[in-house]
Amino acid sequence: MKRPRPERTVAGEPIPDLITPADEQAVAAGRTPVRIRLVVTAEGVELVADSPDPQALDRLLAKAGLESVEVVLCG
Repeated sequence: MKRPRPERTVAGEPIPDLITPADEQAVAAGRTPVRIRLVVTAEGVELVADSPDPQALDRLLAKAGLESVEVVLCG
């Protein structure tokens, strides 16, 4: 049985776990899921992304041309 991931936080705010059990099954089937959540704030757009494959997520974010990227390593 897989252990649940601990709650992750940045500046005291919880970061949601975007990966679902279906995504874990996709990995077992050889696919690489990436989940993204966009939130519009007064400061701009916040992008929260999660993937079981951090390199796939890094490649995607590199192509996005983002002004800045804050990385939180969890797992």
